[in-house]
Amino acid sequence: MRGKLILLFFILAVIVTISAQINTITGNSITGEAVTGKATQGVNLNITVTGSTLASITIIKPENNTYLQKDSLPLDFIVSNQQAIWYNLDNGNNMTIIAPILFNSSQGSHTLYLFANNSMGNLTSKNITFIINISIFTLNYSNYNGSHKGSSTDFYNLSQEELENLSNCTFENTNFGKIFFNVPLNLTDSSGNTIDFNRYINISTNWIEINTSTLPNLNASATLTLSNLSYSNPRIVINDIVCPNTICVKQSYSNGVLVFNVSHFTSFSAEETPVSSSPSESSSSSSGGGSTTNTQDAAINRINFNKEIIKISLKQKETKKESLIIKNTGTKTINLNLIFQNIDEFIKTSDKSFSLAPEEEKEIFFEFSGKEDKSPDIYTGKILIKGEGIEKSIPIIFELESKNPLFDVLITIPKENRFISSGKDLPFNVKILELEKLERGDVELEYIIKNDQGTTIALNQETIAVEKQADFIRTIYIPEGTKEGDYYLYVK
Repeated sequence: MRGKLILLFFILAVIVTISAQINTITGNSITGEAVTGKATQGVNLNITVTGSTLASITIIKPENNTYLQKDSLPLDFIVSNQQAIWYNLDNGNNMTIIAPILFNSSQGSHTLYLFANNSMGNLTSKNITFIINISIFTLNYSNYNGSHKGSSTDFYNLSQEELENLSNCTFENTNFGKIFFNVPLNLTDSSGNTIDFNRYINISTNWIEINTSTLPNLNASATLTLSNLSYSNPRIVINDIVCPNTICVKQSYSNGVLVFNVSHFTSFSAEETPVSSSPSESSSSSSGGGSTTNTQDAAINRINFNKEIIKISLKQKETKKESLIIKNTGTKTINLNLIFQNIDEFIKTSDKSFSLAPEEEKEIFFEFSGKEDKSPDIYTGKILIKGEGIEKSIPIIFELESKNPLFDVLITIPKENRFISSGKDLPFNVKILELEKLERGDVELEYIIKNDQGTTIALNQETIAVEKQADFIRTIYIPEGTKEGDYYLYVK
């Protein structure tokens, strides 16, 4: 019996001694306490066992949503207390990883499993189910996904659900400028069409434009940036006229970078603010003590439009609607008639005659029809508004595309060359985008300039080899003696 008591005493003493050493290591040292082995001794000891905490996993991407592409999907996560991390798709082969990656999948529903263990081998796992559906619609935005993309949104890393309510949507070309939308946008299209940001958003030298007839969901307030400007004191221009502060609000201008807010979309640029002239320079002379007024000009100014030009593009057999707001800014009620010039076979409206009281405005709706029996081409014309000494017009550019085009063409004229004299070469940029999977081949191109009556005044032709896409600069000669006016350049 005595031998057993001594043995128990020895074991208790060893346990207490080890515990006291652990407390010393962890900062809870016990000083001034004699280890006697008595069971009644009160000793406050904390024992830390390393390796027992489980790994923690949070999957950020993908989400339980529908994705529009099957390749280069993001696997993003947060893992802590791990020794190793691995994943598999649909219980397939395990792949060891150490950081977020991009992975490939296939059409349909899938489940991704993410695993991590701690140093003791204890396992933690999480999984997420998502869907790949590449047939919903297609997004073309390669112009804003290359080496000059800046802060442009990477749309294919987003799901359909995210695209339905997308905040901070951004398009940027670091050479020219940026569009940052101030409100959430719905970018989805359930019709199976291609959403072509490349073609209908233009960020180039001193120029930002969105074709909102084709991209109506982008007709929203935004903050715009025009870069690499050389003005001392720029002012904002909308559709080639000074932008009113009800639409454009300047934020800042420094080192050639102009930042401003816009309430909606069309085309925006900048120009130098002219120096104000003195009152004596700006006053006009009069005869007989009275000033003269051009009665016809005064009559024209009695109505205003909300647009400077109507541009619309559609394929054969398609129809689209467009509208124009006309406002009576005069002091009398006026009767107006609409007349279509050189474009009447493609456009119709039910409002060809109407009256407007002073300060009254009316929105006129037009329906454009892409006739199948007409050749794909650019058609130009006017909407003429006449009545009671008033005659005013708005130009129309109507592009009729093939039902199944093999290529798409984007042309850009530098801002500084949009006003040009006759007898000179007009430079412009051409970008050809391949829409179908074709081998390298020759493409015949026509560069055409027409007036607002549809008459061709200049034509160049060439054949080039194209593989997937091409980007180049060309010039076209403006014939000597060409009358002043508005002309349209297009590529066929």
